[in-house]
Amino acid sequence: MEDVDSAKSGVGLDFNAGDEVLVQSVASGVLWDANIVAVAKHEVGGSTIAYRVHYKEWSSRFDEWVAPSRVLEVDDENIEKQQKCASTIVDYDKDLSTSLRNLKASAYLSSPNRARGFAKIPDFRRLLDIPPSASLEDKAIQELKAALLLVEAVLPNGSLRAVWKTHTAQYWRSMVSKSNTPGNIMGCLVLLENAISKDFLRPNCEHLISCLPRHWKSINEASVSSIALRLGTLDRGLKYGMSKDDKGHWDKKVDK
Repeated sequence: MEDVDSAKSGVGLDFNAGDEVLVQSVASGVLWDANIVAVAKHEVGGSTIAYRVHYKEWSSRFDEWVAPSRVLEVDDENIEKQQKCASTIVDYDKDLSTSLRNLKASAYLSSPNRARGFAKIPDFRRLLDIPPSASLEDKAIQELKAALLLVEAVLPNGSLRAVWKTHTAQYWRSMVSKSNTPGNIMGCLVLLENAISKDFLRPNCEHLISCLPRHWKSINEASVSSIALRLGTLDRGLKYGMSKDDKGHWDKKVDK
């Protein structure tokens, strides 16, 4: 990304704990607001090896060590670069079809404190680039895959059980992308459904999901309409606006 590459990095600059900085994302090149919380230096010479940074408005579990080349000074030039780069996230919703825009999840693509951390947002434009010759079912399957990835991408911090590790999420996303039958997609949906904490589901959502066919039956008898019904129920029942802080306390901005 040309704008980011031309931004002034922290190489040659010395930052200290408490300094406000911008940090370049590896995945998308976007510049994130952050604070330096620690500095690692060589024992000989004292040159900086890495900075530990805390991203503003994000849980401290996303704090990380980053190379000095990714740390940028907060000045007018870099702030302008940040604003230009921000459009790569804000404009993701332009790649959403009408059906995806109708999901509650679509309103949270740019929200902080998401369980995905800094994992790259799915390429919805590619997913929805369906050949004109595709059948109606093929088109519907692609839409459902995109919808399922969208819901997972915006799940709030704390909403997933401990079994949902980073490598689990990566494998799951790969499974969804490669799914080409209703049964495969339903299987992925059921896996995600089981991983979501009930604390993040509205009571009526739990009840409605319990009224749907059991998992094995849902997978064996999966159809485009049954997936749409189950996924729509989950989307409407999720508390996307709720998250937990590092001590396990609820965020004040609760999705009621």
